[in-house]
Amino acid sequence: NMQYSVAIANQHFHDINPRTCGWEECSPSHHFGPAVRSYWLLHYVMEGEGIFRVGDREYEVHGSQLFIIRPGELTYYEASSQKPWKYIWIGFDCGVEVPSGLREHVITLPQGKMLFESLQKAEQMTDGREAFLCGKIWELIYLISATRKKAGRKELYIRQAKNYMESEYMVGISVGEVA
Repeated sequence: NMQYSVAIANQHFHDINPRTCGWEECSPSHHFGPAVRSYWLLHYVMEGEGIFRVGDREYEVHGSQLFIIRPGELTYYEASSQKPWKYIWIGFDCGVEVPSGLREHVITLPQGKMLFESLQKAEQMTDGREAFLCGKIWELIYLISATRKKAGRKELYIRQAKNYMESEYMVGISVGEVA
């Protein structure tokens, strides 16, 4: 196994708080668990394959997929004996509502590859590492939300109009501007 973990100082940020980040090139049949985490932990499989077990469900996971461990869930994962996976992970506390996509256990997200690769830049950082990782987690939340258009357009427009009125009322806005 080749593994690297980024040293993270817990800043106790309220909305998104990075806890762990790293990457691993697993040896055949390398496994972890059963284990329970107190934070969100997302693994992005760069290549290879393996299995991910949560509760009584088992998933086959391969390159360009993300497997999601939610706080309090008992999970187990194991690299394939033939094509062991190589993955990058990010773990965080979350004080905001997560996108509906993160309520799934496995997401196919080919557009996430560059974002997860960019997490490796944190290794060279000394100052601001945690803020950098926060930005990347927010970017991931955006990416998942943008690819899962489950929130109805009507509700989105209502929330946007409400926010516009709440943040701009003091400058005198017209009905046309709100529309």
